[in-house]
Amino acid sequence: MKSILYTSLILLVLGIFACSEPYDPNVVSKQKILVVDGFLGNLAGSNYIALSLASSYDRMGKLSPVSKAEVFITDNTNNVFMYKEYSSGYYKQVDTSFAGSVNKSYTLTVKTSDGTLYHSNPEVMMPALAPAHVYGGYNKEDQLVKYVDGTTIKTEKDVCEIYCDYESTDQVTPRFRFTSSHLIEYIINKNTGPPAGGPIFYCWSIGDDNSLRFTDEKY
Repeated sequence: MKSILYTSLILLVLGIFACSEPYDPNVVSKQKILVVDGFLGNLAGSNYIALSLASSYDRMGKLSPVSKAEVFITDNTNNVFMYKEYSSGYYKQVDTSFAGSVNKSYTLTVKTSDGTLYHSNPEVMMPALAPAHVYGGYNKEDQLVKYVDGTTIKTEKDVCEIYCDYESTDQVTPRFRFTSSHLIEYIINKNTGPPAGGPIFYCWSIGDDNSLRFTDEKY
């Protein structure tokens, strides 16, 4: 019995102090893969296609745009909508009045300058889905602030939390693209001294909010 316990102890110690061998994956980073970032909505002028090449996982900097490509969209009634390159790798529709139609399906075709042809699967433009309930409130969020002397402290930041509840009887989970804006009210009290109670001014500022973050998505 003692010999069995002794052997087990030796194996356990060997397992604790065992070395791990680094794994060097054979990653093919020179392969040219087309990356398509596009948007098609039901508002004219909002549609675009951006083409670039996938970069290696250890590369820093901007992506490599793909220029001089032939880009067009075809709907399920065989209408063709051409796109034109306005800047390096960025394409917009030639017909500026073009907008997608709800319940129609669209297919993207890209032909690069070397003759390679790409086709997307047909995608149906679903109708807009309004939220059943919208509610929210204010909360506190911890954030780290680093000073010029190198010290870092934790502070609290005021944030606004917004919750949107959606109800759908369809079997397909709805997909969303959110745009948001904020309205800020400023109250300025021009108290110039006695007697107290100087004039009060109210100002409002409206702007687009591009800092919207999704922190809790449940379906």
